[in-house]
Amino acid sequence: MQITLHQGIEPFTIAYQPIIDLRRNIIYGHEALIRPKTCKPEDLINKVTKQGRLLELELSICSIVAKQFSRKNDGSVAFINLTPYSFTYNDGEEIMKALSPFDPASIVIEVTEAIILSKDISGVAKVWHDKGYRLAVDDISQGYSRLSAVAELMPDFIKIDRPCITGAVKLKSWRKVLESIINMARNIGAKTIGEGIETEKEKELVTEYGVDFAQGYYFGIPSLRLLTKQEFNLSSNKNCDLSRNVL
Repeated sequence: MQITLHQGIEPFTIAYQPIIDLRRNIIYGHEALIRPKTCKPEDLINKVTKQGRLLELELSICSIVAKQFSRKNDGSVAFINLTPYSFTYNDGEEIMKALSPFDPASIVIEVTEAIILSKDISGVAKVWHDKGYRLAVDDISQGYSRLSAVAELMPDFIKIDRPCITGAVKLKSWRKVLESIINMARNIGAKTIGEGIETEKEKELVTEYGVDFAQGYYFGIPSLRLLTKQEFNLSSNKNCDLSRNVL
């Protein structure tokens, strides 16, 4: 489905990539990914930011995802990316309205690093948590800014980026980094998600180290279709065989 916004904003679709519970071998949820028609997602974000329409774009994304997941209604979780601007705007109230058709307990907000975290983000994070939403931080191995996001947001999920995982497959030093991230997550009561899993070796590594969830081409590539838990069978659906209408 192609979505057209007001004049001047690039049409886009929403693709969904499954997130797998590694212990139970079932779909836990899907990450919603914006796919503009003629440019990269980051280029669209930069464009609408310059136009002063970033909130408008992210409100539309949230509304679309909430409606699609509400129709799915199988208990799976929606992971939705938000910039710090939209996350903190009016203490998150506008975004929460757009998400209102969907149960907050089934939504995880991933606060991206596209824009520098605002000074009051920890207070806004508490508002989101108090409303029943859960939060995630990604690209955790990418330096001080992401560790700062952990301290400010107290996320429920920490996403371990692909460079950390591919490094850990090859080098003991990266395995130490991976282990320290997992321990940090456990210390604050957060679950871990391994991103960008593409091979059996990578899947075995994150499972061995006790990573809770995983996503990547090994399990399923972004698709226009939301998969049901019943459709996913880890033993027979591997290496991108899961998806139709792939983006």
